[in-house]
Amino acid sequence: MAAQAEALVLANTAAGAMQPMNEDHRNNLLDYARGLAGFDWAENAEMITRDRHGFDLRATGQGKQATARIAFDLLLT
Repeated sequence: MAAQAEALVLANTAAGAMQPMNEDHRNNLLDYARGLAGFDWAENAEMITRDRHGFDLRATGQGKQATARIAFDLLLT
């Protein structure tokens, strides 16, 4: 039972950490979706998960939806 409670707390904390990123850096996320993930049709993008290696991005637009993994080392080059 304690493990389930810990997982819920971590999930809520992670979601809370992504909210400012999605609000404050929306244009950057859209650029990543278009430029790095190749979703040139994207009209909106949001971070849906994050860990120490990178993040998963959900792009939507023109009736499409797709996700992509963006590695942090990709952003540094």
